[in-house]
Amino acid sequence: MHSLRHLPRAARAIATGPHLAIWMALPATVNASLLALALGYSWGRLASVQPPEGWLGTIGAYAWPIALALALFLAIYLASGLVASPFWDRLTERYEEDLSGHPFDRRGGLWLGDLARSALHTALSFALWLTFQLVLLPLQLLPVVGGLVEITLGFGGTALFAARELLDPALTRRRVRYLDKWRTVWAHKRELFWLGAATVLLCWVPLFNFVFLPVALAAGTSWWVEAERRGIRPGAVRAGGHDLPAAAGAGRYP
Repeated sequence: MHSLRHLPRAARAIATGPHLAIWMALPATVNASLLALALGYSWGRLASVQPPEGWLGTIGAYAWPIALALALFLAIYLASGLVASPFWDRLTERYEEDLSGHPFDRRGGLWLGDLARSALHTALSFALWLTFQLVLLPLQLLPVVGGLVEITLGFGGTALFAARELLDPALTRRRVRYLDKWRTVWAHKRELFWLGAATVLLCWVPLFNFVFLPVALAAGTSWWVEAERRGIRPGAVRAGGHDLPAAAGAGRYP
């Protein structure tokens, strides 16, 4: 469970480091502004409704504005991660520089390439997670224990998927391939499970994920920096389009 100690460490670093906090505050401000605009627009639509007589007419008059408002809020909520992703990537990079004492040299092309690679890996993981959950569904048919087994396995798998996401920024900066990211998580599943499980549980709190997710990503970065100091390496480090032995990069760009 010692991977959990990286969460309060990351939270303290962000809270006391303006150069880190800014990268959490900016996307939070953007997303809060979008939600405020959506709220104002929705309220205006509802206020402009002139319902006809009768309760059926009233329900019908308000149904469309309410449905539109819910769809708008859901779209903003789902898109918030995409909006925040570049900012959170920068936050984890700056935090890693603080932890390691070595600056990264990521020019525009490298940074955009890393973001695209990370987004692709996240989309692939989401598809695999959905498949994993569908595979578990038949367990519900087992009498007595089926539901409990399905929930237990589903939560355990989700925690490991979350752990992969938390390591993704640091591993993507090292050009680690998708399968090697998973090999890293699986090799340290007993440690990383707790970090992933805490992230899953706390992200169930509505809107709290805007605050907690960047802290969790920083915690994943902190875990990886410490792991490198213990001599742990991913399966390969990709640099300039060539596969190199992981030790050659020593966790940095060769």
